[in-house]
Amino acid sequence: MTQTDTKGSFQNILTISKLPPDALVHELISRYSVTIPEQINNADDLKEAGKLLGRLANIKTFLYSLLSYLKVAARQEKAKGRDFRDEAERLAMDRDAVELMLDAVKGQYDAVSRMLTAHKMELDELKMLGLTG
Repeated sequence: MTQTDTKGSFQNILTISKLPPDALVHELISRYSVTIPEQINNADDLKEAGKLLGRLANIKTFLYSLLSYLKVAARQEKAKGRDFRDEAERLAMDRDAVELMLDAVKGQYDAVSRMLTAHKMELDELKMLGLTG
């Protein structure tokens, strides 16, 4: 993923929000699913985890922006009345898909954050025991 993929430009939001719900789910998964390391063993792992945390924070920001757009768009379509019910329902399905992806990304962010905290606690313990310098 490039840096611009997570910037959340309005054009990107409009493009993604026009996808059919099944295509939207596929696009969200392919763009924003990341592999979480199982553990942090060394300085390189630590550096990569820090980068991953930043990337996940950017993804969360973009998904929140997309979710906000979809919530407003769905309400606007619903307010137009019966003739716009299908579009309001499609937007509601899109909103649900984005909410689920956002939940997954939040879980990934929390997992990496906990790993970093656990690693720091391990280092602090080793330092207290005099096993590191």
